[in-house]
Order: sequence, then C-alpha cells, then structure tokens
Amino acid sequence: MQKISSKLKNNLIVLSFVFFIYVMSLFFGFQVQQSKDSVPLFFTKTSFFDLLIHNGIQISLIIILGIITFGIYALIMLVINGLGVGIALSLIIQNKQFAAFYSGFLPHGIIEITGLLVAAMVPFMFWSTVVRYARLKKDIPVPFHKLLLYDILPYILSSYCCIIIELSPYNCVKRG
Repeated sequence: MQKISSKLKNNLIVLSFVFFIYVMSLFFGFQVQQSKDSVPLFFTKTSFFDLLIHNGIQISLIIILGIITFGIYALIMLVINGLGVGIALSLIIQNKQFAAFYSGFLPHGIIEITGLLVAAMVPFMFWSTVVRYARLKKDIPVPFHKLLLYDILPYILSSYCCIIIELSPYNCVKRG
C-alpha cells in the first residue's frame, strides 16, 4: 500500500508541474493577444483523418522526443500549445464568438488538453522510472522492461484514448 501511495504522490507532482507550465503559458498567450488588435476568426473544415494523423503524430512526438530530450521537448510543446489556446480564447472574447467557444472549442479543447498533459507526463515518468530502477536495482525483482511496461504504458494508452475520444463525430462536425 505504501508503494502505491508513493507512486501516486510522484505522479501527482509531475502532473502538477506539467499543469502549472501549461496554465502559465495559456495566461501569457491570453495577455499577449489582449494587447493586440482583434483578428477575425475563420473556421475551416477539418476531416476526421487529418485530425487523427495530426494529433497522433503530436502525441507520438511529445512522448518519443520528450524521452530523448529528457522532457524538454514535452515542455516546449506544452508552452506552444498553451500560448495557442490562450490566444484563441482571447480572440474568441474579442470577436464575441461565444457560440464558437461552446460548440467547438470547449468540447474539443478539454479532451485534447487532457491528452496533451498526460503525454507530456510520460517522458518525466520514464526518466523517474529509470532513475528509480538504477538506484534500487537490487531491491526490484521485476526486469526493467516490465517495470516500464507497468509504470508508463497506462499513460501512453490514456493519451491515445484522449485522441480517439476527442475525434468523435460530434467534435469533428462542430469544429468545421
């Protein structure tokens, strides 16, 4: 029981860090756009396949390049996405397009942002697992690849599940 609670505590710390970075970049993007002139909003139709490929590649790159760069790439993508969301929210308010917020941005954004945050956690969880295994190698009876499988695979799967849920027909129709 103590192992589970310490694991949840570590995951909560990583999630808090990732969430803090995202929210700060969102507020910064919002503030930057508030000081600019309003730009008209244009909505384009996006196909299910295009969204699936875009979001799948984005999540994959965040996980793979995030692991290779010790999480730096994941943080950069969090900041870029947060800035974009902040600017988009500011434009929606400036153009008084509240219907676009409720019909397109809100249902799409909540699930995609969740998937992005979970995917950004994976590189940090990977390296914390590597460090923990290196420190306690003698005390852990499980091989390293199984440890990674149990510790990290649920996060990877949940981020891809967020992609699939986000691409429901409702969200694709309402976006376009």
